[in-house]
Amino acid sequence: MIDTPGEGFVYNLKTQPGSAVGEQDDAIAGVRLLQLSGRYILGGSNSRFETEKNAKDIDSYFVLDTQTGTHISFPDHGSFARKARELGVVLNLEAIDTVYSRYRFTWFDKLMGILAFVPPLAGFVMLATWVVILRKRRP
Repeated sequence: MIDTPGEGFVYNLKTQPGSAVGEQDDAIAGVRLLQLSGRYILGGSNSRFETEKNAKDIDSYFVLDTQTGTHISFPDHGSFARKARELGVVLNLEAIDTVYSRYRFTWFDKLMGILAFVPPLAGFVMLATWVVILRKRRP
């Protein structure tokens, strides 16, 4: 889930009760940097709410294991990078909105977009053609 461009909330929809997202071990708020790597979600977050969002304002890092539903927090980039190397992950953190955009639209979304525009456009072209033909036949 992305709250604002540049900051979002990573969580497992299956473990969240109701319609609100709550703090749990498999949920992290204030995520600004993100990387997906196999079963792990790695990232950097900021626990402070600020009006000016800056991707460089990171006060902690995390590794979320999607299989166990648990995360480990790190206070600094050095310990976070060591854990990533230990897991065999080459760090390549990106802004959350970049990652979100990459995975937001699937083949289904594209198909629905085509179905929303192509049939009405084809109908309009056929109607316009029919009107032109009828006008030419008129005495």
